[in-house]
Amino acid sequence: MNPKYSLIVLFLLFLKGLFAQNDTVVFNPGSVCAPAGSTVALGSTCLLYPGWTFKSWKLRINNTETLADPSKDSRYRYINLFDRCYLLIHGLKETDAGTYYTSFINRIGDTTFTSNSPSEFTVHVTDLQVSVDSDRVTEGQNVTLTCKTSCPPKQTFIWFKNGLRLDLRYSGDQLHVSAVSREDSGRYSCALERFETFPSAETLLDVTYVAYDSVGTITLLYLLIPVVLLLVCLALWMIMKKQQNLRRPKRKEKNRENDTVYENEQTLLDWHDASEHTCVYFRLHSKLHRKTFAEDTVCHMTLLPPSEHRNNKSILV
Repeated sequence: MNPKYSLIVLFLLFLKGLFAQNDTVVFNPGSVCAPAGSTVALGSTCLLYPGWTFKSWKLRINNTETLADPSKDSRYRYINLFDRCYLLIHGLKETDAGTYYTSFINRIGDTTFTSNSPSEFTVHVTDLQVSVDSDRVTEGQNVTLTCKTSCPPKQTFIWFKNGLRLDLRYSGDQLHVSAVSREDSGRYSCALERFETFPSAETLLDVTYVAYDSVGTITLLYLLIPVVLLLVCLALWMIMKKQQNLRRPKRKEKNRENDTVYENEQTLLDWHDASEHTCVYFRLHSKLHRKTFAEDTVCHMTLLPPSEHRNNKSILV
């Protein structure tokens, strides 16, 4: 293997080990949001124009430019790899927030020219805190937990419960829990993506079990059952009463019809005495009815038209 390539591979492994050992997160030019105490590496090109060489990293805060000088602040470290220049910042502080960029120089004769790279890093240093939208949480309630930061919008967050990462499809700055139960109780925390080892302080979500709700429900059921039974009995009684009232007019009407039949169509046909027995014959609806008053007596009647009743007599045998 070419010695040059061997050195490159070794340096890359060294760089990777260095970044991994300190949980360093590497960023390209643009917006950077990192939690306080973390380590970041800002990577930019070391090539500006032919003849220009990298000189230093600078920090601009409120239009005031300062030098990120490792000789003055041990938290800074320069790492240059071929055409890439890195600025490592260990243990970020709020005072580290600002705009970082690289500075270049070009010597022409006795004259030295300086220029800044157009690629810049806007670094935000934030603390994280989890808040709950309700002071008292009871079972069945909808709860929202918010990860508060000073980062720009559209950041990706990681959520933890009791120190374990939650597998969520959407990892925004809010965690919505619908119809919470006591199983949802626990210590919740959040972290910025790529900064899992720097989570926020844990916030306790205590879901209260409201026992009197169940007792009240059971009591209400005990009160409703007798009322329901009473209403059912009352409804059955009213139905039976209504049926009885419907039957009575029918019976009265039938009795009236029978009385009318006997009054209008009862015709006395004949009378005859025989040994203390009397036979009476009726014609009802043009039908002959025979009635026995003694076992030894048999009455026989011949049905006659009404006009002949007076002139004819029945024969007793």
